[in-house]
Amino acid sequence: MPNAQTLSSAFAWRHPLLLLPLVAVVLLMNVGGSWVLALCAAVVMGALSPRTRNAQVALYQNGDVDYLVATDAIGMGLNLDVTHVAFAALSNLAPLGTLGPVVSPQDDARMWQSFARAADCPTLVALFDRLLARPAPLSGPPAIIHGDTKLSNIMWTNGQISAVLDWEMTLNGEPLANLGYMLYSFKSEYHDATRAQKLGGMLSRDEVIALWEQVSGRSAQGVFWHEIAQIGKIGAIIAEGANMYNTGRSTDPKLVYFKQNLDYYLGVMAAMLDGGGF
Repeated sequence: MPNAQTLSSAFAWRHPLLLLPLVAVVLLMNVGGSWVLALCAAVVMGALSPRTRNAQVALYQNGDVDYLVATDAIGMGLNLDVTHVAFAALSNLAPLGTLGPVVSPQDDARMWQSFARAADCPTLVALFDRLLARPAPLSGPPAIIHGDTKLSNIMWTNGQISAVLDWEMTLNGEPLANLGYMLYSFKSEYHDATRAQKLGGMLSRDEVIALWEQVSGRSAQGVFWHEIAQIGKIGAIIAEGANMYNTGRSTDPKLVYFKQNLDYYLGVMAAMLDGGGF
């Protein structure tokens, strides 16, 4: 579509319980002031075999499709002539029908709790019970949620965001979930900052919250609940990796680090629940 502005390129996700790869290619285009949904593009994601990924790249390079959407494109070593990728504040985007019904924060937390239960992590299951005993605060109408909002999923050009990667956990839900996930990377009284956030010139936690409120037009009051929930989600993923290694379902050496880090995440979540009076 000539002269169309790409707002968001794709969502590719895997249901964490069924472990079935589900791919949905979504292009939101602004054409003549109206939003148009297009469902045509090549897809590159880690769940695909190298042969399939190469075939998808060929579709784009040969001109058979106009768009290529990729997760972890840098890690997969793609070297492509990409001229335009844009990002918009997801908190202002209404739910997208192709992503399914709106998922409440509580239902999302229960899903990850089930994931923790299947990973044989009763401590995390109990921590989720404590969180779910209190209703989740809402900032307003539901919107599109990225689900993995961290710096390693953002590409930059001349100091400006040029692309947002890794849409595997995208859903329609509460925007405070995006902020809560991001805040885990910034130092608080309950946890240290991650490595990138310790670099000079990075925003502080309070500055991130203020900027989110400015851009989204929403209040961040109540984000503490959502930060705990997102730490629980990370913990559930780590618990599954540790369980895969412990049970011999995988010998991937990186899962050794999952096993080593699990207690830390459980400790942070417990401390936040204690500090918040849950």
